[in-house]
Amino acid sequence: MSVVTEVLFQHEIDSLIESLATGNLNIDSFKPAPSSPVKNFDFNRPNKFSKEQMLSLELIHNSFARMLSNFMSAYLRSSIKIRVAQVEQLTYEDFVSSVPSPTLITVFGLEPLKRTAIFETNMQYVFPVLELMFGGRGNAAEKVRALTEIEISVMKKFHAKVLDLFSRAWTDIFEIKTTIESMETNPRFSQTITPKETVAVISFDTFIGDSSGVINICIPYIVLDPVISRLSAHYWLTENMGAPDNLELAFAERTVSKVKADLSVLMGTVDISARDFLQLQKGDVLQLNRSIKEDLDFYVDHLLKFKCKPGTSGNKLAIQIAGDVEGD
Repeated sequence: MSVVTEVLFQHEIDSLIESLATGNLNIDSFKPAPSSPVKNFDFNRPNKFSKEQMLSLELIHNSFARMLSNFMSAYLRSSIKIRVAQVEQLTYEDFVSSVPSPTLITVFGLEPLKRTAIFETNMQYVFPVLELMFGGRGNAAEKVRALTEIEISVMKKFHAKVLDLFSRAWTDIFEIKTTIESMETNPRFSQTITPKETVAVISFDTFIGDSSGVINICIPYIVLDPVISRLSAHYWLTENMGAPDNLELAFAERTVSKVKADLSVLMGTVDISARDFLQLQKGDVLQLNRSIKEDLDFYVDHLLKFKCKPGTSGNKLAIQIAGDVEGD
């Protein structure tokens, strides 16, 4: 039950008395304002993670998403983007009921914590990764099917590397070591967590070529209970978690340095007939559609990225970056 009180000014009191005396009182004007919508709360399933702790989990896994994007782009030699979609808490049975089948469930331990967590990836993520690893273009499978034993073995080795990055993302909170304990393709068979246990689920959107998939990391509250006090703003501020540490910067630098890219500069274009093109000889001059005062187009892997100016460096031709392409 709630009681709403409102303070009236003197002129409002006088107006109210006058309306009562003349009989012109508008009863409709005194109807209570509509109450705010009521949010249901299930006392059998209380929230264990606070909003502050959920925000900390989001920040940690934003860092993990950046490292994973860099690693997969270099390892699979393809443009891959991964970002955190949402962080929520629910019961494990609710999480399992939301997971499609077939999927790939990776159960992993977190030492020295004596419990396990789950790394779940749907087939729209798994099949493009497998195709890239076997030399393909990274296209999604036309028909969803269960994985073979060979494919599961390959993904197990790959996810071992991915979970190493997960450990690095948690370094400033707690030193953990991940080990894969089992892999399943049917979420109903994974009984490592009790159905009513509260879990934090961090969902990621993955973009591999033209395919988009989903990654879910499911961490039971009981796993994080020994270090839950570190998921607070006070701890983040005192430990200076806002800036990337030297380990993360060094890892990012090593990863990016391995990426190969084709660089090209477009001086300009000209339209000529096929007859004139076949008659071109050494020493002929073509007038391009660009002034010498205009910036040139600088392409990275055939994508226009920068504007640049031509010049020399020592006895070699060179270009100087003049700025980003507008809107890039």
